[in-house]
Amino acid sequence: MIKYRISGIVILLFFTLVLSGCQEAKQVGGFEGVPVSVYKVQAGEISEHVQLFGKIESRQSVTITSTVPGTVEKINFGNGDQVQKGDILFRLDNPDIRSSLDQARSSLAVAKANDRQVKSGTGEQEIKAMEQNVNSARVAYETAKTNFERLEVLYQSDAISLKQYEQAKAEMEMAQSKYESLKHQLVRMQNGPDQETLDVSRARVNQAYTAFMAAKRKAEELTITSPIQGYISHISVNEGESVNPGLPLATVDDLGRVKVDIDIPESMYPYFKVGLKTQVTVPTLNKTYEGTVAEIDTHANPHSGLFHVQVRLDNPNHDIFPGMTAEVRVQTEEKSDVLVIPVDAIWHDRGENYVFVVEDGLTIRKRIQTGIRSEKWVEVRSGLSQGEMVVVDGIHLVREGDRVQIISDINK
Repeated sequence: MIKYRISGIVILLFFTLVLSGCQEAKQVGGFEGVPVSVYKVQAGEISEHVQLFGKIESRQSVTITSTVPGTVEKINFGNGDQVQKGDILFRLDNPDIRSSLDQARSSLAVAKANDRQVKSGTGEQEIKAMEQNVNSARVAYETAKTNFERLEVLYQSDAISLKQYEQAKAEMEMAQSKYESLKHQLVRMQNGPDQETLDVSRARVNQAYTAFMAAKRKAEELTITSPIQGYISHISVNEGESVNPGLPLATVDDLGRVKVDIDIPESMYPYFKVGLKTQVTVPTLNKTYEGTVAEIDTHANPHSGLFHVQVRLDNPNHDIFPGMTAEVRVQTEEKSDVLVIPVDAIWHDRGENYVFVVEDGLTIRKRIQTGIRSEKWVEVRSGLSQGEMVVVDGIHLVREGDRVQIISDINK
């Protein structure tokens, strides 16, 4: 198939001067005709496109907020700076949170030290000291017991009062209880800690560790990092300012992938499919990129009656920024082996389309029916035949029956 491209044609003569000259020539003879460029009608390919406009947006934009209250201690980046995932954006300070962390760390250290002591058992010197305590308690108990037995005999013979008797009995029982308790402790010290003691000690360590980790996570929230790679913008705080949870601090945009949101009327809906390739032109950059239709709403906006479409495109050089205007160009129809002529060859008159055909050096005006069109070409459905010559440049200077001079053939 033949694909056509119109190159700029410079008409060397000023048509207005030519026309006036032509009038004089007609009067004096020797007139060669109005200079025009022509196009020989041929069959070729043509495609029609629609153009829609939208704003560039980043496909992933994250609002940075704080989860804890604090004072902004440090801001590490400025608006427009590129950041990597995990980079520290802000450092906050909160004395209460840091104090809680120190306390939790200290409590964990104490619990671990006690646990180590329980696991290691009792030393030899401590056991000897406990043995001495047991012996002392035994002697005290035996003494209290002997005294009680003596007083019990006296009480039975009414030699002492009930109060004296009960006091001696209580002293004996207290001495016995202390003796039995110390004996039990000595046995535990000699045998080492039992499983219950170990479990209790370990539980205390776990509890202290849980409290420490909670305090540590809270302190880590004072360091705010970027969740994605991108460019930082809209920094809304200064160093020294107080912030509260949920307050927006900045925005990070992933510029590696951007999108254009457009709205289309119902008549265009059939031309859009997910996966459809499009041309996206950014006038500010004077560049055209390949885009892909990623999302199409299945419900029209109840207020505008339009359908929302999202076109995505890669931005590897990070030269497309959110807010830039984008022109999305989508092919709606393509035809081959049809008659096509330049758009500039058409003369519009009262809602009808006409061309001037050159035959034997004279112009003949013909009405035509057109089909789809591109930026520079239009399909001719009827009114012309292949091989006919139509006027392009100079069309506004001729009328039907005028003699013309062909100075350029666009086909060549």
